[in-house]
Formats: sequence, C-alpha cells, structure tokens
Amino acid sequence: MTSEQAEELFELRAAGRDIVEAIKDTKHLQKNLSNYLNADNAEVRQEYDAIRCQVARVMRQLDDVRKEGEDSAAILSIDTLKLEIKESDNQFDHNLDGLVRKQLITPQMATSLMNDGSYAYDVSKHLIKMGEILFSTGSMAIREAERSLALDDEEMALLMEDDINNQAGANR
Repeated sequence: MTSEQAEELFELRAAGRDIVEAIKDTKHLQKNLSNYLNADNAEVRQEYDAIRCQVARVMRQLDDVRKEGEDSAAILSIDTLKLEIKESDNQFDHNLDGLVRKQLITPQMATSLMNDGSYAYDVSKHLIKMGEILFSTGSMAIREAERSLALDDEEMALLMEDDINNQAGANR
C-alpha cells in the first residue's frame, strides 16, 4: 500500500468513526426528543423543534455538497455550515437562558434541553467532519489544499467574536 493509500484509508476510518459517534449521539437525543415533542409546554416543544431543524439542515446541506461533487467550492462551503451550527448553538444557549430566567420551563426540562442541545451540536460536528472527508474529491494533494483553506477552530472563534462585536455595535 502506498503512503497516499494508507492516508486515504486512515481518513475513511476517521469518517466511519464520525458516523458512529453521530449515531450514538442521535440515540441519546431520540429519547427526550420523542418525549418532549408532544409536551404541553410550548416553549420546550419549540426548542426541540429547533434541535431537529438544526440536524436536518446540516444533513440537507451536506447532501448538497455531496451532489456538487467535483466542485471544490462545495467543500469550502462546509466552513459556512460550521459557522452556522456554532451560531445556532450560541442562540440555543441564549434562548435556554431566557426560558430558565423567565421560569417558562421546569428545571428538568432545562437539563434535558442542555444535554440534548449538546448532543445535537455533537451530531452536527461529527456529520460535518465526515462530510469533509467523504465529499472531498481529487488527489490527496488537492484534498490537502482544500483542507488547508478551510477555517480551523481558532479562525471560526475569531469570526464569531467579530460578528458578536458588530451586532453589539449595531444595537447601540
């Protein structure tokens, strides 16, 4: 096996692990999701709908990337998806904080939402990592170049911070 083939095999194994982790997190998420989707409390139902929508949006956008195939810009669009799930996670935390402060949900509901929001975020991250590996095309050198152009966690944090600062300035 050549070193390029060994590297590709390693990446495929990593993608497989990401899929398994996403499935495990989905299993944990499913119990409370099924329970609270029919709850009498409209606020908790709304938050669980938001969780479902986030995961569905990630899957739909990854499917779009898959369909675009050879277009290297499609892989780079995953950066946008990463930012979207981070922003969605921050918004989820903000909403949860407001619901708790206003006592619109019970402490048990808040705990479930915190855990399940975390599971949904993890599912999304694992699916995105899997997509970066499985949907990149071309030679190993081209895939490496695409990944080097992609935002890392530090760059994403800086972009998020800039966005928050710009929003705060606009609200003044």
